[in-house]
Amino acid sequence: MESLSGCAWNGCPSQRGIRNRAFRKLEQIKPDIATWWTSGGQSAQLISDGEVDMIQAWNGRITAVQAAGAPVAFDYNQGVLETNSLCVLKGSPHKVAAMKFVNEAIDAKLQAALPMIIDYGPLNPEAFKTGVIPAEREAKLPSAPGNISRQALLSAQWWASEAGVKAEERWLSFVQKNSHRPLLRRRPEASAQDMPSAPAIST
Repeated sequence: MESLSGCAWNGCPSQRGIRNRAFRKLEQIKPDIATWWTSGGQSAQLISDGEVDMIQAWNGRITAVQAAGAPVAFDYNQGVLETNSLCVLKGSPHKVAAMKFVNEAIDAKLQAALPMIIDYGPLNPEAFKTGVIPAEREAKLPSAPGNISRQALLSAQWWASEAGVKAEERWLSFVQKNSHRPLLRRRPEASAQDMPSAPAIST
């Protein structure tokens, strides 16, 4: 959404206009939404049990379902790429040690070892140049060069802004009206898996 703020052509839609259009589309498709899943485990169960035909979910959840033998497939086209961060608090009494840990954690070789044990991609793009990750494995990772370009990067900065907070409140209100269970606004310390997330579509 941030790139839209720099849009210069005549008739460029505002961010508010785009959000309104998005919610109108949600209203249009909601009769076909079986449920709004609220955890990664629930998303995997829905597609594994065949309760829904299509779902937006974390790739690691879907690959686990595939490994269990379910006839499902996924694609990164128009996906949303979410990242994590490491930070050192200002005034930390152990800043030198903390920075050393951060540098070790993002080291390309260490990052390259991550997708060999879990189905998520490294944050350091240099990890793909180490020769550690086989081409077949790389093709299945969300942060691989061939996949990252087909996705939109989730902007934590935007979601923390006033516009982002209002958009989240509007989203939670929308889901609450179309859900059988109460939903709570995410606590700052809650994980992404605690957030009401994507629709599960049944035909």
